[in-house]
Amino acid sequence: NKNGILDSGEPSTLTNNRGEFDLNLDFTQFDANANGFLDPTEGNIVIQGGIDTATGLPLETPIISHPNSGIVTMLTTVMVDLIDRGFTPAEAESKLLTSLSLPGNLPLTYIDPIATTENSEPGAAQVYVGMIQTQNTVTQLASLLDGASNSEIDKLTQPAIKAIANRVLADTTLDLNSAVNLEGLIRDSVTQALAIDPTLNTNAILNVAPQVAAVMAESNQRIDRAASENTGSGITREVARIQVVSLGQTTADFRQLTTGTKSLEEIVKN
Repeated sequence: NKNGILDSGEPSTLTNNRGEFDLNLDFTQFDANANGFLDPTEGNIVIQGGIDTATGLPLETPIISHPNSGIVTMLTTVMVDLIDRGFTPAEAESKLLTSLSLPGNLPLTYIDPIATTENSEPGAAQVYVGMIQTQNTVTQLASLLDGASNSEIDKLTQPAIKAIANRVLADTTLDLNSAVNLEGLIRDSVTQALAIDPTLNTNAILNVAPQVAAVMAESNQRIDRAASENTGSGITREVARIQVVSLGQTTADFRQLTTGTKSLEEIVKN
């Protein structure tokens, strides 16, 4: 029912140690228009919890894809937000690829960006970097909101996704290496989050937005450098090493910053 929650009667499964999964479901239960396959309006695939095997860190933010997808990433999560606004999967993918300046030869919902990067397929490293930078950005935005909110972090992922989708819909280039762009995403995420938690401590976030955006930009720039300085599996190994910090210590620092238990000076110093 697209509420992002595993309700009674909905199918579920577990991923293996490679992040792969098999999901058995009764099409007749969910194929509302009886056309023989699941439309994006009839449900989503949601991955929640577990461990990111590349970093050993818990997956704090859920990732989503439409029901006919073979891959679920933070990029497909943004796609789903665009689809929910009325775009077809193809239109949503095209808009996202254009906004992030990614090549269009690797379909986001069918090609594994990790495996194709390790196999040095053309364009794969760019898509992989775009996926990782989007994951960085969403996770860190959600953590900022989490420290200033009484809501759960899985719900606070939604404002971060919507902020990115809003930039895509504006037909502007979304440079996740840019502190200016990231500050805009922080501010838009705050606006979106107020619909979920009207008691959100907005000042705790907005007062540090420029400095936090600079830290986020540096994190994403390190991903770019890792991709440009390595090839094949060397890219994914080096990026995973960087992610341990980006999704571990940095994300925790942002939460403590907006909670008020860590100062901006401590975070910038780190």
